Amino acid sequence: MEYRNSKSKEKQSFNCGKGRLKQEKRRVQINIGMMSPQGVDLKPRRGKTLPLFRDPEVAAPAILERAVQKMKAFNKDMDEGPYVLLYPDCSEVVNVPGSEKPFTLAEYQKDLGKAYARITLFICLEKHFRRGDDTSDSDSDIVITSRSTAEFNQADTVVFEFVIDRFKEGLSALQFLNALQQHPTLLAPVLCHSEKRLTALELERLFKPDLSPPGSNRRLRESHTLGYWADYLLDCEESQTAVSLEDVLMFATGLISLPPSGFEPSPGIEFLDDSPFPMANTCSNTLKLPLLDTYNVFKSQMDFGMQNSPGFGCF
Repeated sequence: MEYRNSKSKEKQSFNCGKGRLKQEKRRVQINIGMMSPQGVDLKPRRGKTLPLFRDPEVAAPAILERAVQKMKAFNKDMDEGPYVLLYPDCSEVVNVPGSEKPFTLAEYQKDLGKAYARITLFICLEKHFRRGDDTSDSDSDIVITSRSTAEFNQADTVVFEFVIDRFKEGLSALQFLNALQQHPTLLAPVLCHSEKRLTALELERLFKPDLSPPGSNRRLRESHTLGYWADYLLDCEESQTAVSLEDVLMFATGLISLPPSGFEPSPGIEFLDDSPFPMANTCSNTLKLPLLDTYNVFKSQMDFGMQNSPGFGCF
C-alpha cells in the first residue's frame, strides 16, 4: 500500500511538471516599442524596443498593461499615461486588421504570417494618439479674409518672385541655367529628389569590404560574414527583419537615401571579432560587421544593434 501511494504521488508530481512545462511553452516573445509625435505624425522612438513574453491567447488590454509596466521599469522618465496599444501603422489594436475578430496574439500572428519574435507593437500616450480627433471639422470651413491679408499675400508673391529672379541670375553666371533649360532630363536626377526605394543589391554593391589576405583563417570567417550580410539585406528588402534598408543606410552613413553625387568617402565594411553587435563610423561611412557563427545569430544581433543604437549609429 505504501508503495502504491508513493507511486501515485510520483505520478501526480510528474503530471504537474508536464503541466508547468506546457504552460511555459505557451509563453511567446514579441517586441514592444514606443511611439511619440514627430511633426504631425507618430513615429517609433529609436532605442526603446524591448522584448515582451506573453501567452499567445492574451488580448490587447493585457498586453498594453504589461507593456506599460515593462517600459516604466526601463524608462524612469515615462509620462503617467493613459496609454494605447498601436499597430506599426499607428492604428489602435482592437481587432485583428481587416476583420472583426477581437485581437489576440495568436490570431494576429496567424493572419500576419510572421514568427512571434518578428511582431512589434507600440504603446503611445492616449493624448498624443487622440489629438487628431480634437480638430473640429468646422475649422476647415472658417475662412478669414481681409484687405490686409490680401496685401500680405501680394507682398509675399513679390518677394518670392524677386528671390527666384536672383536665383536665376546666379545660375546664369556660369551658363548653368542655359544647360539646365536645354537638358532638363539629364540634370533632373542631380537636382530633384527621387522616391525610388533602396534595393538589397544596391547596398551590397555600395559597401566595399576590407578583407584579410586570401587563405587566412580570418578571411574564411569574413567570407562567411559577407554571405550573412547579403542574406540580411535581402531579408530587409522583404520586410523579414526588424529594420529596413533605409535604417541600415542611416546606421552606417547618417543618410536614408543615396545622394545623387555619391558618397565621399566611399562606404566600406570592416569586421569585428571583439563585439557581437554591429558598429558604424558615419564620418568615414564605415560599417563594422560582427564575425558570428550562424546567420540566425548574425541577424538577431544586427536587428538588436541597429534598433538600440544611439542617434544614427555613430559609436
